[in-house]
Amino acid sequence: MTVTVIQQILSGDLLGALDTISTALVDGIAAVGGPTLNAIIERRQRVLAVQSALQVAVPTAVIGLATSFGTALNGVLKASITGGQGVVDAVLTLDLRNIATALVDGTRLVLGSFVAAATTSSTASSRRRRRSLTRWRPSRPRRRPR
Repeated sequence: MTVTVIQQILSGDLLGALDTISTALVDGIAAVGGPTLNAIIERRQRVLAVQSALQVAVPTAVIGLATSFGTALNGVLKASITGGQGVVDAVLTLDLRNIATALVDGTRLVLGSFVAAATTSSTASSRRRRRSLTRWRPSRPRRRPR
């Protein structure tokens, strides 16, 4: 390019020399700036995709968590009431064997409800996570023909 510009200047073709210089500058800027601009655009698209997924996922997760805790608390309270009713009924019979059986059954019911609540909460949250987040694949940059 330098030789061409010098030849054009020496031959008196100043407009051609200026055109050669501007073409070289524009091509150089396009060669460097194009991929850089594409990378910036692609990065911003990824950030926007993550932000939009989070805008949907976070409220869904909070609602799911609150629902899971409510369901778990409901199960534990029901088991506690049922176990307490069994103990009261056993105490009213004044039979030591019935009281011991009622205490064991009530404890088993309450502990079982804790396990069921934990299992339900973890299962529900993992299902929501899989359903709410889609797999994002970045676009491949196009190669410019040479």
